[in-house]
Amino acid sequence: TDWTTYTMEDGLLSNDAFIATGPDGSVWAIHSEIPPYGYARFDGTSWVSYPTDHPTGGFRSAVDADGTLWMAGSDVLIRFDGTTTTTSPTPFGSS
Repeated sequence: TDWTTYTMEDGLLSNDAFIATGPDGSVWAIHSEIPPYGYARFDGTSWVSYPTDHPTGGFRSAVDADGTLWMAGSDVLIRFDGTTTTTSPTPFGSS
């Protein structure tokens, strides 16, 4: 197997990312630790980035069967289907 390194020059929002893969073959880079926040999806050739104005909680992430990205932070659950971001508060709070 060969590995390829991707950076901001390839379309990522930052060079610091968590990776999540899905059963449909989708690959996501989640930028959650330092700004700029957001996520990027690899289409097999290049990255398409989706910036956000808040931390994404990407260190707790999963991709479901249809490629939807799910991320959990300490006080929010985030769902991104490639078009729409939906956020829901969690019962855990931020403490």
